[in-house]
Amino acid sequence: MMSATLELPIWLFVLITVFAAWSFLTLLLMPGFRWFVRNRVSRVIDDVHARLDLELPPFMLTRRAALIDRLVFDEKVMEAIAEKAAARDLPRQVVIEEAESYAREIVPGFNAYF
Repeated sequence: MMSATLELPIWLFVLITVFAAWSFLTLLLMPGFRWFVRNRVSRVIDDVHARLDLELPPFMLTRRAALIDRLVFDEKVMEAIAEKAAARDLPRQVVIEEAESYAREIVPGFNAYF
């Protein structure tokens, strides 16, 4: 049976503890916290809709990153990207990144949650 003692420098123990705490926060607590806040905000938005008889368009409730992805990976946009990549003799990924930068300029930054 092995019953030896393992000694660690204090700085290594502190570093391991900090990384463990960070992992615990980001992987376990933050998703639950985000869900809780998003749920509460959605209730408030629904309450405002009911009280003011105000209806926000669905795109205003969608995350901006999702709207950008929808725009960039639209069928017609992907065809245009392929044509431009062939015409300019560039890798397709370079043209996709260029299209994403244009999409970030086009898609509004409105977010009802704020």
